[in-house]
Amino acid sequence: MQKIEVLEYDELAKLVDYKALQEFRNRALRPESPVTRGTAQNPDIYFQGREAANRFYDAVPDIVESYMNEINKLTGRNYKPFNYYGAPDAERVIVAMGSVCETIENCCRLLNFKR
Repeated sequence: MQKIEVLEYDELAKLVDYKALQEFRNRALRPESPVTRGTAQNPDIYFQGREAANRFYDAVPDIVESYMNEINKLTGRNYKPFNYYGAPDAERVIVAMGSVCETIENCCRLLNFKR
């Protein structure tokens, strides 16, 4: 059984931009106030729109990392977009995220111990 450490809501609330959150909610689709979004487009116009959105996707890793750094300050942990665990001369790697990471780390530790 694994225990978790819960962060206080007051601490997490400091990381939320409530004005931006409210603006996002104000743009939500509602039956009471219908709007048209995403009309039919020919390929030339469609791809211009897709390309225009790339800058937002490109910014995501830096934004995620900055919030991870803030969580690190609150928890004392070391979260990064990618954490490497294992031998520096590894010939194979596993790329994973979520709860499986601890299991993989334990498995690597066990397999390396048996060598």
